[in-house]
Amino acid sequence: MSTQRSQKNLTVMFTDISGFTKHTETISRDALMSRLDTHNELLMPIIAHFEGKIVKTIGDAFLITFESPTNAVQCGLFMQHTLRKYNADRPDPEQIHIKVSINSGEVTVTENDVFGDPVNVAAKIEKATNPDEIYFTEAVFLAMVKAEVPTSFVKTFRPKGAESTEIKLYKVAQDEADERYQKIIAGTHIDAEKNKTRVLELSNVAEKEFVRYQDTLDALVEGQSSNSRAVVIGVIVGAVILAVALIIGLSIFAGGSKDAPNEQLAKDVRSYLSSDKPGEARTRIENYINEFGADDTTETLLGEVQDYEVRVVVAKADRLIEQGLPEDARSAIKEYFGPRDLTEAAKQGLSRADAYIECRQLIEDGKAKETQETLKRAFGDNNPSPEIKDLRKKADALIEADR
Repeated sequence: MSTQRSQKNLTVMFTDISGFTKHTETISRDALMSRLDTHNELLMPIIAHFEGKIVKTIGDAFLITFESPTNAVQCGLFMQHTLRKYNADRPDPEQIHIKVSINSGEVTVTENDVFGDPVNVAAKIEKATNPDEIYFTEAVFLAMVKAEVPTSFVKTFRPKGAESTEIKLYKVAQDEADERYQKIIAGTHIDAEKNKTRVLELSNVAEKEFVRYQDTLDALVEGQSSNSRAVVIGVIVGAVILAVALIIGLSIFAGGSKDAPNEQLAKDVRSYLSSDKPGEARTRIENYINEFGADDTTETLLGEVQDYEVRVVVAKADRLIEQGLPEDARSAIKEYFGPRDLTEAAKQGLSRADAYIECRQLIEDGKAKETQETLKRAFGDNNPSPEIKDLRKKADALIEADR
């Protein structure tokens, strides 16, 4: 039976403990696990209050989804507020500092997973987020209720990767003197009893991986020389790195057992995608199908590869538009999809190319107002190419001449 998949517009949040790997070099395994436990106890009631859903954990990190972008941003704000209070009377080694990154968009949802470009982008901007901050994309900024949360523009960020595009990053302005900030803090009352069931559900997700994470540490440490501190530290760091595989749906088997074929497939495919090698990823899936047959894993991974390829094609189309080549942009999208239905992102990319071409004709026909309206719908106030800027100027001049 195939995995049930659906498309939903969700807001995706990543949280990550700052300097967690470094901590493994200076504290015991028990202290490490205790810190993770405290982290979960502090944050899970907040996630439940703001109606978040923990999709996965990776020991020190959460992948969470929200129906509301405003809830997600307010959740991040209250998380940081709670941790500041927790850290206030504790020495540096005992403090917990996190980074929060948020993005919104159409994602593919299965029973136990969520994936797609918005998830990938959220993971990438987490790398650009400073400790104790909440960074989010323009998609979140445009969709949220801005009057309810103090925000500020941070920078334009281009993730690593040959096909990456620039992303506008914003952050929550954590100014305790701001009335909006004060209102969120004063108005957020974490009702432990009311949220008991939700917190239990969230805890069950984390606990399963937390236990497996702890078992991995136990098994690995027991296999090392008890008098070698350096080796033990290396083992713990290695276990943390291995645990990161959980974020892409892989299981870590205690005692170093080998991955099942479909788990190794998922690891390989996602590694190829993270290295901008979709062709190799697709070939790896095809080879697996030839050997083991198609299954739920291959269906999911083929969907991820297509999502990646679509993002690359749309990014290429946008670059062609920037170069003043909308016809080529249109062809790039059409050639990739052929007779298949376009995704929403592809439809938007095609719409931008069509609007560009249409405005050339509109300005020739002297239809200045229609030119302005079409460019506004397609590009907002941006001018991706010098020609689009020139089309706007010509439209303005025609309107001015008619007055």
